[in-house]
Amino acid sequence: MSLLPPTQFRRYMEYTASSQEKGFEFWRDVIADSPMTVLTDTSNAACYREVSPSKTLHLSKIVDVPSQAIRSSIATQATVFNSACALVLSKESGSSDVVFGRIVSGRQGLPINCQDIIGPCTNAVPVRAHIGTDENHHQMLRDMQDQYLRSLPFETLGVEEIKRNCTDWPDSTTNFACCVTYHNFEYHPESEVDQQHVEMGVLSKHVELRKDEPLYDLAIAGEVEPDGMSLKVTLIARAHFFEEERVQFFLEEACNTFQTLNLSL
Repeated sequence: MSLLPPTQFRRYMEYTASSQEKGFEFWRDVIADSPMTVLTDTSNAACYREVSPSKTLHLSKIVDVPSQAIRSSIATQATVFNSACALVLSKESGSSDVVFGRIVSGRQGLPINCQDIIGPCTNAVPVRAHIGTDENHHQMLRDMQDQYLRSLPFETLGVEEIKRNCTDWPDSTTNFACCVTYHNFEYHPESEVDQQHVEMGVLSKHVELRKDEPLYDLAIAGEVEPDGMSLKVTLIARAHFFEEERVQFFLEEACNTFQTLNLSL
């Protein structure tokens, strides 16, 4: 009796296992000896936790995207957004070398025979940005675009694997402190699978966000609006680490930096 053909998930797991060592080499080269960028002010955490009624701060703002920026050959809008976030993190951390997480689909670098796997493959991978002295930051945009393209085959490695095999980050590090996501798809209507309600999308609804502890100290999301010419920028922060005024400041900085980069293209 012949064996059944391998399942989609088995092919996916075989690929991730076979590419693991190359992935470790790649991320060692990207991260090198850089520490993870952290913005939290733990000195204010205790007193702020007492007055915060929710676990999460959630602020959003919509900004326009100039048409020439969308057509730019220098970088995609996703790269521009990630670069804008890197500049904000650099300014607020006081470091010209920043490392943060980026949400990825986990499918883009897969071989064709693995791309039809059923189920979510979403993951968070590192981004390292060197902030140069050029005013328009075009070189950083090119470097970030290049890093993104080279990282595609290695998006399946988890943060714990990368931390353990590619960095000297302390054992207490369990996740990225800051994480960025950019997507240009709308939420799908809520559906029900085996009596469980499921809604596709990177961000949860606003009402749900305040109930649960967020995954990251600070998350910055860019969601393309249906008109394709504007971007909704959202910041989600741990309420016991940040005051709302500071999160609002981060939001304004991210929006202004994103627009400034776009105007330079």
